[in-house]
Amino acid sequence: MNTSCRIIGVCCLALLWAGGTAPRATANEVVLHADFDLDSVGQPPTSDLPGDPEGDSISLSTAGGPITVRAEVGDLTDQPLHLDRQEGYRKTFGFRADTADHEPCDLYEASWRSLVRQQPGLFAFTFRAHSPPGSSAIPLLAALEYRDGGLLTFSGSGRQLSVAYATDVAQLFEVELDMAEGTASLWIDGAAVAEAQDVAFVQGGTTNLRRFSGEPGLIDTYQLAVDDIHVECVPEPSSAPATLAASFALGACSSWRSARRAGPRHRARVRRMGQLGFEALRARARRSSTTVPSAARPMAPGAGSGTNVMASSQAVSEPRETVESLP
Repeated sequence: MNTSCRIIGVCCLALLWAGGTAPRATANEVVLHADFDLDSVGQPPTSDLPGDPEGDSISLSTAGGPITVRAEVGDLTDQPLHLDRQEGYRKTFGFRADTADHEPCDLYEASWRSLVRQQPGLFAFTFRAHSPPGSSAIPLLAALEYRDGGLLTFSGSGRQLSVAYATDVAQLFEVELDMAEGTASLWIDGAAVAEAQDVAFVQGGTTNLRRFSGEPGLIDTYQLAVDDIHVECVPEPSSAPATLAASFALGACSSWRSARRAGPRHRARVRRMGQLGFEALRARARRSSTTVPSAARPMAPGAGSGTNVMASSQAVSEPRETVESLP
């Protein structure tokens, strides 16, 4: 019997064990979306981002140069946001896109498209969490960094990526933030980046995601563009036994169907649901003295090597630039 048949069989077994009850429907919650399609070309974007969700927003720091919506930049042709840094020394620059209010979340899935027109010494797209109680710091979770010479790094210079960037060529970046495990994983153009999987958060002890930012790191001039910023919260599955079994079946079937699908969509969620459901089935098997077959569960790619060196927690609008301390 091939693997797919075994997985389908276990799916059916789990559903029957749960009394034939389908898992409770859950939907991802969009907490941030910015595509700039409704903004005026040649002008800064509106601070209150239009459309769903309600309450997300974007703010700009433009002392170092203009940040405006363009009709196209390179092969971003659907009104991207253009960042043109013209003055570096002690000039604040960048943007902060804050999420809408939402409950703490087990897993975030984020994506955006961006390109470089004029190469920076260092520019980072960062994810930051809400400040811990009694602190004004905004913890840094993870960062995708553009560096000079087409080099990309993830959460610090110690983790250089095997994927490079080229001038005026857009790339799709996808990041999973696993708040339960305290790790981030990166995909570029739908392919997992092996050295950027399950990377520990730069700063731990965090709660839920607060913002996605574009932050400068060095005193230089450059041009970039970004579009289609999207962040979703993936709800944690129920811990009820019957729902766990059904969730296991859903996770196994979903992982089988999506094994050939690129990108991070639901990877960590499927893994966690499969583990919880498997444990529930195994416990029931022990109680009934029967043998319950196990199913293959998706395994996370190995974590990349390197040392996190990105530790600043200042906001982009503060006098000292947020990622300037990066080597």
